[in-house]
Amino acid sequence: MPEAIVLLDTDERILQVNPEFTRVFGYAQEEACGRLINELVVPEELLAEAEEYARGGLRRERLNVEAVRKHKDGTRVHVSIVSGPVSVAGSQIAEYVIYRDITKRKRAEQRLQESEAYLEEAQRLIQTGSWAWSPAAGDIRYWSETCYRVLGFDPAGPLPRFEEFFHRIHPDDEAASSDLFEQSIRDKTDFELGYRIVHPEKGIRDIHAVGHAVLDGSGMVAAIK
Repeated sequence: MPEAIVLLDTDERILQVNPEFTRVFGYAQEEACGRLINELVVPEELLAEAEEYARGGLRRERLNVEAVRKHKDGTRVHVSIVSGPVSVAGSQIAEYVIYRDITKRKRAEQRLQESEAYLEEAQRLIQTGSWAWSPAAGDIRYWSETCYRVLGFDPAGPLPRFEEFFHRIHPDDEAASSDLFEQSIRDKTDFELGYRIVHPEKGIRDIHAVGHAVLDGSGMVAAIK
């Protein structure tokens, strides 16, 4: 099985592990058996958390969490943990714990978060924002923080409706902007557009927008980004 599986007695001592446990944590069956699971795989700084989970196990509570554990060599391993009691005739005789190694996923999530942070900082420095609009729903689906600030909306607030954004466009530029949006949807083409907005604090500001039509499986425009 792709999961590391451990059988514990009611004192949290290891009774049995499967081969995947050895791969994930580095301990063979003979090394692990008889040892307390928390002493074996829980980093010292997370012992209090793990002991709370153990108390839940004594209350026959099932556990389903994500946490950090440690390999035999000390390296940290991100895992999802599922556990529950093993009972016979209504009495708990043991507890099973299943660990799935999610380290690769967690590292990918961290890299994505870092990339998004770098992108947001770069956009802030050059006053450039990214956005996505769904013509079919008529809703703005995504605005970067810089879009909020450049266009005069509160970054802590909800996504503005498209009508709210459009009302920020200078009255003399509304018709041309609307025509270009409609043409992009009709012809399924990208566009560049220069227009002015009336910023609530900074007055009239010049904006340059670049839009890319994203098509769905049926060839219709699913979004403008």
